[in-house]
Amino acid sequence: MRPIDSGRIAQVTSVEQYLPLFDALKEKPSHAERIQGTPFKWWSNNVEYSSSCAAFDRNMWIIGSIADHWNALGAKSTYSDMNAKHVVPLVKQCNFLLNTGLEEDMTRPSGAEEAILPMLMQRSNLTAMRNAGIAVGWQNMAEAVVIGEDEEKAPKYHIKGKMLLESAKAATEANPFLKGSFVKAREIEAGGAFAEQWKEQSEDTPMTEYSIKAHSFYSAVASEIGFGLMHNAQYSKRDALRGAAVCAGDLVEIHNVKSEDLAKTVVKKSLKALLGEELQRSGTELEKVGWMTESDASCFKDTGEIRLA
Repeated sequence: MRPIDSGRIAQVTSVEQYLPLFDALKEKPSHAERIQGTPFKWWSNNVEYSSSCAAFDRNMWIIGSIADHWNALGAKSTYSDMNAKHVVPLVKQCNFLLNTGLEEDMTRPSGAEEAILPMLMQRSNLTAMRNAGIAVGWQNMAEAVVIGEDEEKAPKYHIKGKMLLESAKAATEANPFLKGSFVKAREIEAGGAFAEQWKEQSEDTPMTEYSIKAHSFYSAVASEIGFGLMHNAQYSKRDALRGAAVCAGDLVEIHNVKSEDLAKTVVKKSLKALLGEELQRSGTELEKVGWMTESDASCFKDTGEIRLA
């Protein structure tokens, strides 16, 4: 390999810088064969890794980028910016590795032996990271839903609730990156959104079943919150209890349910049961957003092109 090519390797500090070099080496494999030794050394949990396979180095640069995106999710940012800058690239990179990237590494061990690899190079952990990214993405989209005072609110609350349910669903398969507390928080928030939805529908079109449904959700959410431990749901027990009281008042004053019959009218159900019913209602499905299934080694390309003579 020419000195200028070796110098280019020494200058690489990111996946964006490595990808053009990888493409050039892939185009002319003879140059890759002339590289002396292994140009990169990697450390993970005090274990050193190196390989003569360029695909291995590319994949290591990618999982480093994935980790950086994941660690950046706690930074202050708008929900849409967080998705664009970190969640979308993370998920696309995970998809790239899972779909083709991992298999292009000819030195990769198979089966149970992949446990010797760094954590994110193991297919099960990479799949969990992808699911975690999707879960956070749905949560961010739900939080970005704007519900104005002068518009029909019920459909907006419905969409928000569905997005939060999708977030919880993805998070159930995202261990160890997201725990059960994340799932519980999103389910509580989804229950709160559906409670608001049914309450708005009962005000727009006064019907006993709408008020009962809203009351059931409010009560179930309050019960699920309990003392507020083991989750960080952005929905308060006070709001849930207040909503249940309003719905109970509507049932008595508007729908002529006798006070003594109220307990029989509003049969209590668990939040999981109510959310299950909501999932089964027709016309409530959400389509996956395109980036959740798309693959890309990096969303932020280095515009430079390398030609190896």
